[in-house]
Amino acid sequence: MLTNDSIDVFMLQKLQSKQGRYLEAMKKGADVLDISDITQIEYQTKITENKIAELYEKLEDLPAVRDNLVVQYRIEKSTCEIPKFSQPLKSSPYRTSS
Repeated sequence: MLTNDSIDVFMLQKLQSKQGRYLEAMKKGADVLDISDITQIEYQTKITENKIAELYEKLEDLPAVRDNLVVQYRIEKSTCEIPKFSQPLKSSPYRTSS
């Protein structure tokens, strides 16, 4: 029995919607994971665990990345020539003599 001014109508609509999706999935015979039964906290925990695993994999690659950057820096540093002045710099007109 549904009462006026209550949430019962909305809960019934949600239940019917879920039931419709479930029946549609069963008709198609697809392997469907219905995440509506999983609580939000469990879902967020799984996402967080996956992200942590992904970050651990990236951490394992960091020493190799660092080594490559050091090698690249040394190559660029050795190929970069500092221009040498053939003549000494003239004294600045703003410089006062002591």
